[in-house]
Amino acid sequence: NSNWFGVNWNTVEKGFRIRRLSPGPLKNAGIRIGDIITQLDGKPIPDGNHLIGIRNRIFNGQLQEALLTVIRNGKTLHFRMVKFAK
Repeated sequence: NSNWFGVNWNTVEKGFRIRRLSPGPLKNAGIRIGDIITQLDGKPIPDGNHLIGIRNRIFNGQLQEALLTVIRNGKTLHFRMVKFAK
């Protein structure tokens, strides 16, 4: 569970269920409250800190993008997390 950068989640069997989400790369990617993020660039996410670390690298320009695999309402979806230019 984390509250870093306006993101709050619960660890669930398949990944991380988003409980709260403020503006930023995850929200800009299309992630919604209730989504379960299951993979990052096609691989299981070892822990929430890894997800936040990737988010930070994108935000700071050290990484261009990351592919998120998400379960929403029983469907598997894919989103690209990129830095949002204002």
